[in-house]
Amino acid sequence: MTAACDVIGNKDIEHMGAEIVNAITKPKEVPEIMHKMAGVTFVQSVECPALAMIVPLLLRGLKERNTATKRQSAVIIDNVSKLVDNPVDAGPFIPLLLPALESNFDGISDPEARIITERAVNQLKRLKALCEKTTNIRGDTSKIVAELKKALPVKEISAPLTVAVEHAAIVATTMMDLRFMEDTQWSKNVARYFKLMVKDADAATAVEAVRVIAETMMEIPDEDDDDDDAEEVSNECRWSNECRLYFILQFTF
Repeated sequence: MTAACDVIGNKDIEHMGAEIVNAITKPKEVPEIMHKMAGVTFVQSVECPALAMIVPLLLRGLKERNTATKRQSAVIIDNVSKLVDNPVDAGPFIPLLLPALESNFDGISDPEARIITERAVNQLKRLKALCEKTTNIRGDTSKIVAELKKALPVKEISAPLTVAVEHAAIVATTMMDLRFMEDTQWSKNVARYFKLMVKDADAATAVEAVRVIAETMMEIPDEDDDDDDAEEVSNECRWSNECRLYFILQFTF
């Protein structure tokens, strides 16, 4: 497990792999490692591997009897979830964290801890909605099939061409899931299935038109990123002016 944690690709927390594994096997270590994680300054987006590493620890923290540790877990969940650029990455972990947070909200008597926990609950619900929306938009192969049939300059879609279109649509939606959206990538990996039935230039033009439409399918409406109520856990908790894909959080307890 320690070796696996060393290759998660998140420079901010990969150095804590051994400690996190130790805390999972020794619950008494949870408060201390939570304190250390709270001092981490996150500067890159959080992806699925990093979540797989820290979620077990966060779950432990949420189940601690100490209200302070529960509160701290909620703070980290709230802020780390805002660094998830691709909501689908959080999909497997929301069903684990959300019930635990909701249970804490119902049972915590400390008013401040309840407010912070409620904030984390609302943030995860928002992320869950984005995850569901993203999955629904990006995973519809039938839409790509329809767009390819409309874009290809042929009078009639023959049986062999139908097979090619359906296979190309599967390839295209897979590329959407992987965020391979460059025109050269689609020209190489999608247009080639029509070579024997459509002129190369016509196939390239049709696939490029569908690629542009596919990009709009992946768009998620912008939300209000301002969070005036976010807990100020350090002197630095603000949006980067240069890049809206991530912001720097510095946790200090």
